[in-house]
Amino acid sequence: MKRRLQNIISVLFFPIRHQCIFFLMFAILMNYPNLVSLFPVSHTNFADFLSALAVPIFISYILTLLIYYSKTKIVKFICYVLLFFFFLFYIFLHNVFSLKITPQVLTAIFETNRAETSDFISTFAFNSHSILVYIVMIVAIALVIYLENHKNRIRNFASNLSGKNILKNILLIFVLTSAVFTLKTYINLLTINNLREISLWDSYNKQIQDPITRTVYSLYQIHYESKGNKQVAKHTLVAYKENNISKNNDTINVIFVIGESHIKYHSSLYGYYLPTQPYLEQERKNGNLFVFNDVVTTQNFTSTSLRDIFSCNSVSDEESFSDKPIFTAIFKSAGFNVMFWDNQKEYLNNMGVTFSLNNFLYNKDVINLSYDYLNKHSYRFDKTLIANLKKHSHLLKDKNLILLHLKGQHIAAKKRFPKSFAKFSYSDIKRNEKYLDKEKLQKIADYDNATLYNDYVLKSIIDLYRNENTVLIYLSDHGEEEYDYRNSEGRASYKEDIQNYLRYQYEIPFYIWCSNTYKEKHKDRILAIQQAIDKRIMTDNVYNVLFSLSDIETKYYRSERDALSMKYLIKDRIVANTLNYDSIMNAKK
Repeated sequence: MKRRLQNIISVLFFPIRHQCIFFLMFAILMNYPNLVSLFPVSHTNFADFLSALAVPIFISYILTLLIYYSKTKIVKFICYVLLFFFFLFYIFLHNVFSLKITPQVLTAIFETNRAETSDFISTFAFNSHSILVYIVMIVAIALVIYLENHKNRIRNFASNLSGKNILKNILLIFVLTSAVFTLKTYINLLTINNLREISLWDSYNKQIQDPITRTVYSLYQIHYESKGNKQVAKHTLVAYKENNISKNNDTINVIFVIGESHIKYHSSLYGYYLPTQPYLEQERKNGNLFVFNDVVTTQNFTSTSLRDIFSCNSVSDEESFSDKPIFTAIFKSAGFNVMFWDNQKEYLNNMGVTFSLNNFLYNKDVINLSYDYLNKHSYRFDKTLIANLKKHSHLLKDKNLILLHLKGQHIAAKKRFPKSFAKFSYSDIKRNEKYLDKEKLQKIADYDNATLYNDYVLKSIIDLYRNENTVLIYLSDHGEEEYDYRNSEGRASYKEDIQNYLRYQYEIPFYIWCSNTYKEKHKDRILAIQQAIDKRIMTDNVYNVLFSLSDIETKYYRSERDALSMKYLIKDRIVANTLNYDSIMNAKK
């Protein structure tokens, strides 16, 4: 019996001995994310720590078996390529963006077009953080090459170690234990049946950080998001056939403008020290613009944020975007002419999968139910999109819902405005933090120039409909960072200061503009708007405000989720799937 057990141990261990360099390098590099995120161990449940380490070790063992029994160099080469691809992917996200692999990250990659790729490369590919990543990769590859060339000497050295049999047995026990943890992890993951369950899986398995498992999880969630799009199509078809009525007998233009990456705290409407919004400030002085003070977005990615904005769901009520129809179909069903001019469309150039934002907004099963007219082209600058909309003014009817999706201040901000709007320079930025050099100060100035241009674009929209019965809502899909409180730009994740993270990435500008004609015809509604500017609001419920401003009667309208209604119920706002924004922001630092 003892001899048979020794034979089994030898058989199990021999592939590791034969491919010891690969086994160890794969196990170490794939566990690097776990070591980074889980140390110090004192802050982590020890069982969770061991389970996190176990998954990469068992995957390493499986690939080691594959290499050993294939007896071909090409298989080993492919496995090494797999190792370095996932390692590079992780450390690039971690070092450059302070992000981990998530469905949102993969969504952003899948949706990236050529122009965005160019912006990304110019912004991030060769900065100090990314260069450090390349150095680490070169060192890791050089180390592997060196060790592989000397693996016989290493094996001989290991063979002469005292207590080698004890070490071998301990290693095999750990590998077998890892198999149990890994099978449990993947069975739980791959037997999930819906989007909510997979979100909960992520919450309950946050200790699992290795790049392969994170990628499998992300792709699996993407699969269910694709299924969610199909559910949305079914709900939208039902909603379109409902008895949706417009009680407004006047001609009216309802304009819904979705900005991009607009940092609330770079807006002079919210007290920023530079005059980044002179036109809108004048509209406020004239009594036409109403600025809301406490609005947050559900997500800090365009794709996920816009799904919640367009769907008639309520995240705080635990409703998914896939549970409800798209609100534009209800407008169309109620007799509105729906026009959507999207400057981030460019979907013909995308190399995405079916879950992408464009496949949500332009789903073949809902597109004819949701819109009457769509723009055919995207443009470098947002003002050109507005000029194109003006050329199509002959498409307007008595009742119009006009949606505009802008490029706004999308990274890199310096590419979002013409040179004539380069009003601010680094010398105008009155900041003195140590991490800010001249280059970073100029980036802040360029962001402010993009905000100034965004103000001009909004004025151009307002001017088109100023003399008509018009109401306009503006919000941004999410916020951004431009070295505001730490040495970071874009949407890196939080490490310590979660309150500032939420403040800059989730708080958004939100305002309603009303023409003089609309103000005269709807004095009671103007009063409701004035009374609502300090209410706590989240973007997933903006469709109720749109229904209210448009006098649409539909069963999908919920007065308790309409900030303009006396029946509005204030609830804690859940952002990023699990974070209670209000509890976090009200907590003392």
